[in-house]
This record gives sequence, C-alpha cells and structure tokens, in this order.
Amino acid sequence: MIFPSHSKKARIPVNKFKFTMSKQMPNKTKLIKNFRSRLKEEFTSFASLEYQSHAWLDNDPSVFWPWTEVVCIYFDDLNMLDREGDVNSGLKHYVRQGILTKEEASLIRQFNDFLNKFIDKTTEPSTTEEYEKILADPEWIKITKLAAKILKKIDFDKLPLIA
Repeated sequence: MIFPSHSKKARIPVNKFKFTMSKQMPNKTKLIKNFRSRLKEEFTSFASLEYQSHAWLDNDPSVFWPWTEVVCIYFDDLNMLDREGDVNSGLKHYVRQGILTKEEASLIRQFNDFLNKFIDKTTEPSTTEEYEKILADPEWIKITKLAAKILKKIDFDKLPLIA
C-alpha cells in the first residue's frame, strides 16, 4: 500500500515506517474501557459528599476540586454536551457506538438533567459559605444519591452487551 500523491516519486510505501494501526491506536475495546472508567471516576466523585466536603472546604491543595472543574470535566471533557446546549447529546453517540447500553444511558440522562438544572440555578461558588450552601442543598444531595444509584446499577468495569 502507498500513500496517495500527485507524483510517482513522492510515493512512500507504508511498511517503510514499520508501524501498524494496532500499535498506533488503541482498539475499540480499550477505548470503551477507558471511557467507562472515566465515567465511574466522575460518578464516584459526585456520589461522595465526604469527598466533596474535603475537596471544597478543607483547603487541601492536593484534592481541591473547584466547581468549574466539576462541570467542565463532566460535561465538556466527557463530551456530554453539544453546541446547542443539549446535555444528553453525547449519550446518544455513546449508545450508537456501543459504549453504553440504552438502559445505562437512560440512568445517566436523568443524572445529566438534574445536574444541568442545578447548574442553571447555582452561581459559581468562591467562598467556603457558598460551597457549604451547595453541600447542604437538597437538590445537590439528590444529585449525589442519583450518582450513587448509578454506581450500584451500572457495572462500569464490564463492557456493555449491545444487542
């Protein structure tokens, strides 16, 4: 196989570079496992009021997890959000790609909707009192409980069985 080119002289055989796609790019199974592992980490953080309290209130720089990171890592880094602001558009893609089952996506969709509503009503905290207010908010507690429910119902270490 050769790279396309306008000139026959410029053509270089692929095997001259001595690489294969499997060495250059992780296979789909590995990508799915990595993504599901990231989701598990995020839900583990969302489910723990103790961790959040430590990260937001104890002034420990090794675990500081500012509010903007909570939102950006989950919605942006995990590609849950599209340009129009649909917080569930990423889930549709993940189901089509076999990364999540429809049932898993349905649970996560509920979480996304609750979290998005909470974000819309909450200003970015910058003081200890504002973080304490979030931790005590019944809606935030509901979000943490939903994250814990997701961790119980979804085995993120297992690959989804897609029919």
